[in-house]
Amino acid sequence: LLRLGYQVSGFTDPAEALAEFRRMPSDFDLVLTDLSMPHLTGSELAAEIRRCAPGTPVILASGYAARGELEDGGQRNFAAMLGKPFQIADLGRVVRGTLEAQLEAVAQALLEYETLTGDELKEIIAGRPINRPDDDQPSTPRGTAVPSTGKGRPKPEPDGGMEPQPQA
Repeated sequence: LLRLGYQVSGFTDPAEALAEFRRMPSDFDLVLTDLSMPHLTGSELAAEIRRCAPGTPVILASGYAARGELEDGGQRNFAAMLGKPFQIADLGRVVRGTLEAQLEAVAQALLEYETLTGDELKEIIAGRPINRPDDDQPSTPRGTAVPSTGKGRPKPEPDGGMEPQPQA
């Protein structure tokens, strides 16, 4: 990852990695972990990361996952999975794709709303819908369009086009 231009904090002990993450979660854009580690599995680490900072994506790199031997339900804790062995280009694609998906959710929300509060941004990054008092229904991030009569929000036209709704 260093060769690809990313800043990296490397740990050989998952408990130490988790302690550092808990100390400064905003220092991490994503977490890359293995499935099999001493004292704490990759699934357990991912669950703890999600509890601390729900919007932080966790990527699993594992030879076990590549053979389909990941424990039941563990996949839901991971933004992406990378089977071992892998090439550096594969790692780069997965990391970039994961970060771009997160940015896409934020960009989509910014298109839907003129402004976002810090709490709304956190909800979007965590992949949860945001609710506003003037909305007909919750906004669903990640590109799912919902009709709305909210101020300045697009309203579908009968011909399928989108036209901004007049401000009240």
